[in-house]
Amino acid sequence: MDYRIIHNCSNALTHKSQPGSYQAFAIDIGCYANLRKLSGRFNETDVSEPNAKEKMRSAPVLEVARLAELFEKTPADIEAALLAESTTI
Repeated sequence: MDYRIIHNCSNALTHKSQPGSYQAFAIDIGCYANLRKLSGRFNETDVSEPNAKEKMRSAPVLEVARLAELFEKTPADIEAALLAESTTI
């Protein structure tokens, strides 16, 4: 059984609106059925689909500074916070 939830999908992916090439990662939420309540909050891509890489080419680019900012604001129990938020939307 593979317990990884973050998968490297590509090492040299070009982006449609950003210069250069990028590593593309996907977060696998398939094993976490309770997070399916957050449908529409994520950009979902079935990596087995023929057009998966094309969809990744237009996905948001996460800059290091933005990642650090988000990490600082992360609640201690992120799953509970996301699920509570999804019931108020």
